[in-house]
Amino acid sequence: MFRRVSASALVVTVATLIACASASATTFCVPGYYAACPNSGGNVAQPDLQAAVETNGGDGVPDTVMVDAFTYVDTQTLEPDGTDPLKIIGAGTDKTVITSASNLNVYVMTQGFGDRPLTLKDLSIVAPASFPDSGGAGLFIQAGKLVNVNIESKNLGLQTALNASGATEYTGGRIFGSAGGLIGEAVRTYGSEPGQLTIDGVDIVGAQVGISLTDADQPVLFRNGRVLGTGAAASVQIFGGDLKFENSVVEAGSSVGFTMGSADSDVTHFDLVNSTVVAAGHPTVKAISGAVSNAASQDSIRVTVSDSIIRGFDSTYNLSAPNSSPLGDAYISFEHSNFNLLGTRTGDGSTYIPSSNINQDPL
Repeated sequence: MFRRVSASALVVTVATLIACASASATTFCVPGYYAACPNSGGNVAQPDLQAAVETNGGDGVPDTVMVDAFTYVDTQTLEPDGTDPLKIIGAGTDKTVITSASNLNVYVMTQGFGDRPLTLKDLSIVAPASFPDSGGAGLFIQAGKLVNVNIESKNLGLQTALNASGATEYTGGRIFGSAGGLIGEAVRTYGSEPGQLTIDGVDIVGAQVGISLTDADQPVLFRNGRVLGTGAAASVQIFGGDLKFENSVVEAGSSVGFTMGSADSDVTHFDLVNSTVVAAGHPTVKAISGAVSNAASQDSIRVTVSDSIIRGFDSTYNLSAPNSSPLGDAYISFEHSNFNLLGTRTGDGSTYIPSSNINQDPL
């Protein structure tokens, strides 16, 4: 015997089914259908990238935007507002470009409002020459993923190329200037949300500062990459947050290779592992420098170098900490590495250079 179902229940059931059907994932094809995004399978052609990244952004279903060989020029900033996970997939870093026509101090692209999980793949973010010199930025991302993404500056002094917050992964790509473009900071951590920034297989070329760590809640792992042609500042500066620099290459800037400072009530760690650091024509600068500030609650700095080559420096390191102080100490140790054994460390802390290290020309 069949159970009777009320008309109102049928209405609710049908409405629920319609809602479920409408909340299906959508793939948008920008600026229209093409081979990788054909007119089939429910794909939707959308000529405007901003419209594509916002449509259905809060229906509870992940969406994908496929972008052909195409340059999208936003009047200000591309912002994919919403809450659903979003993937923006281009046709290659030399084919798909996101840029801006603004002359204001803005980003080319941001995560948008709503903390939307964002993945960018196979495309380029290009900061235009029209941005104010020493202003503007490339990309702000929070807890997202970048895969084979270039960030390029055509501006005479782009402030920051990539500002990253939270657990973010950046795999493959380049950060560089072109057509006379310069970059102040290539990568900067922004601790609005805790989590590790992992940069794997990325080249950073020609920035004044390659990587700038600013928050103790956001450690950085940089591996299988290069920081080259650094300008008058530091190749890498660590002023909060731990750094592990692994299987990579650094050319020191005209000021210093790696520099670090102490953090409030948190030990700052720098681990250099299986990497090469070269002076690149600046032998009088230090490969590694650091200082514990003589201020309340400042904690220690710890540098560990293992299985690495540091060459071309008259003196390898210079660390300091307050003397006979309850504040933090400065520690540095070397294991199985090749470097000029000269360096200085003053104040509280220790230096450890066992016989496993050598000082020989590797060529």
